[in-house]
Amino acid sequence: MKERPILFSAPMVRAILEGRKPVIIRGRKVCQACADQRKKVLREKARG
Repeated sequence: MKERPILFSAPMVRAILEGRKPVIIRGRKVCQACADQRKKVLREKARG
């Protein structure tokens, strides 16, 4: 599969980095450890 760049606006990049916007990688499976780590980070952010 050929990789192609995706252009994002500045607000979209900020939202992704701050965790306010989920990042979906099409055509790839996310490893369970990565998913668990993301859930942990989101829970910690929710607590404040």
